[in-house]
Amino acid sequence: LDGSGTIKKIIHVLPLHANLHAREQLAAFDPPPRGKTKVILATDIAEASITIPTVTLVIDAGLSRCVLLDPVTSLPHLT
Repeated sequence: LDGSGTIKKIIHVLPLHANLHAREQLAAFDPPPRGKTKVILATDIAEASITIPTVTLVIDAGLSRCVLLDPVTSLPHLT
């Protein structure tokens, strides 16, 4: 916020996606450390597939990956 690391003192950020080890994925279900707000950065698949009981707000960035066919090479690629 002001460059002093204040935001790190009040939030606990966790990623949630398929490439994480199961133990790391399960951490999203644990309560945050005392005095911190838990923030989960998840893929759209994870967001739609699970329910985390303590979540009070979801912010969807509206980003997704799409498979498109390259007209030059005729090969699929992610965008």
